[in-house]
Amino acid sequence: MLGIARRAGFVVLGTRAVRGALRSGRIHLLVVAKDASGNALSRLGSEARKVPRMRLGTRDMLGKAVGRGEVVVVGIIDSDFASRLVQENETQDAD
Repeated sequence: MLGIARRAGFVVLGTRAVRGALRSGRIHLLVVAKDASGNALSRLGSEARKVPRMRLGTRDMLGKAVGRGEVVVVGIIDSDFASRLVQENETQDAD
């Protein structure tokens, strides 16, 4: 699902790009790798505290999902896609 969103332009990849999108208010959801360090979120700045987030997969898995190497954080900039991703994750957690 993240790969499709990337091709549609619904995601921002990497700490620097996500931090910039957070500052401009474009991020609706942060997807953070489960194996990300504690510093990963702190590097995003105070704006990251105001945005919903979910832990999903590993850095390697996130990277493969979006066609890159290891990715620690993905910012979702489309609100509809962010909602669908949260719903899908909740459904999988319930199973």
